[in-house]
Amino acid sequence: MARLGKGWWVLLISLIIFTGGCTKNSYIDRIPLLPKDDPRCRFPNHVREGAGLVLSGGGYRATLFHLGALRRLNELGLLHRMDVISSVSGGSMASAKLATYIASQGGKLEHAISRADWEQQIAVPLRAFTEQDIRTGPILKRYLIPWNWFSSTSAINDLAERLNEEYKGVTLIQLPIRPDFVFNATELSFGTNWEMRNWRMGSYQTGYVVPPPNNWSLGLAVAASAAFPPAFQPMTVRVHPEEFKQYVWQESQRHRDSPKTERPEGCWKTHDWDEGMKDLRLSDGGVYDNLGLEPIWKNQKYVFVSDGGMVLNAQPDQGFLWRLSRWTGIMSEQAGALRRRMLHEIPDIVPVYWALKNESSEISGYSEDLAANFLSYIRTDLDGFNDVERMVLENHGYLVVEAAMRNFVRKNSDYIPVKLWPELKAPFPEWLPGAVSECKIKKALVSGFDGCTDS
Repeated sequence: MARLGKGWWVLLISLIIFTGGCTKNSYIDRIPLLPKDDPRCRFPNHVREGAGLVLSGGGYRATLFHLGALRRLNELGLLHRMDVISSVSGGSMASAKLATYIASQGGKLEHAISRADWEQQIAVPLRAFTEQDIRTGPILKRYLIPWNWFSSTSAINDLAERLNEEYKGVTLIQLPIRPDFVFNATELSFGTNWEMRNWRMGSYQTGYVVPPPNNWSLGLAVAASAAFPPAFQPMTVRVHPEEFKQYVWQESQRHRDSPKTERPEGCWKTHDWDEGMKDLRLSDGGVYDNLGLEPIWKNQKYVFVSDGGMVLNAQPDQGFLWRLSRWTGIMSEQAGALRRRMLHEIPDIVPVYWALKNESSEISGYSEDLAANFLSYIRTDLDGFNDVERMVLENHGYLVVEAAMRNFVRKNSDYIPVKLWPELKAPFPEWLPGAVSECKIKKALVSGFDGCTDS
């Protein structure tokens, strides 16, 4: 989820405050039609297995950080072993580029991608994409073109068109079967995580369209996942309510052709379901879960988490308007902190976690100071990033994964054979310590920074 300017947050919180008193208490309306212990409503038992990867939100900053992380996971022979790749917002932009590459190669990733193909087919196009400002144009068209004044979705639709060009019109049903790519948005009527996959689209509250509509493109999915409020108004879901069903999968839930039976309506539809389905809208996936963990930690045993999201920096009180933004920031930070804590406390999950704020100096990477106090405060936006930002962020993702995997393999040596450990080759060695001082990196990242001097 991208970080907004103070003015946007003030507007958003003000709307929440002034409309909150008008909301309806719908607790009675939401009582399930059938008791929870009714045997018709039970899901089959399943054993946690396989591996999943999550790519957090965080605008282009997260996109570039994940690009480096994905590169090293591929070199380590882990990427093609992932059963599911779940993403949010900026993470979805990196995931979509990988998905379109796999789709162009036959739709299945069975081995590591060669370094040459990775560079030319994935890294170079994605870097070029993050040079472009895809945020300002759609927003300006929304407010400067008179006939768009009456269309709240014009900006998000324009963003989807731009992304469709980038992903060459690929649709959800054309995505690879394995890994199972999940693009997450937030559905506003029921307040749930909305999944967009090769074989289904929807949420546990709305039900699912199985398979997703033929015309639901990857560009639409990524735009919905990255529609950070209030810059982008929510995307309208133009699918008839009758298309949504709730299913029980008897075996694997990963493929559209998995055996399934439809659940009785009373097991999942609430009394206000018809009301909520009248105008389904999707907002940034980070509103619900900026890590993208929801589709992963329910079924996978090994959970790999790449966190390039927002960091709540310390600030002195600056008055009422500042507090409006701060209240929301604290709620978001604590929701993410609780998910990270749960990830490490669920007994049958093996978590592997790395974050933008982590250091990688033990493998000739960036120090804790540079990672936590400079890289973590690069804006989470969808405007164009410069060369230094792109190179340093990609390097950092690459090296942080290496550090995380070295720690992981000490306890799970059977998962990654040490004897097959590939050579470490950062994408841009000229921007690593040894080739350039961290002082120069800081000055290149922060205009006017004079807090250090080169020796």
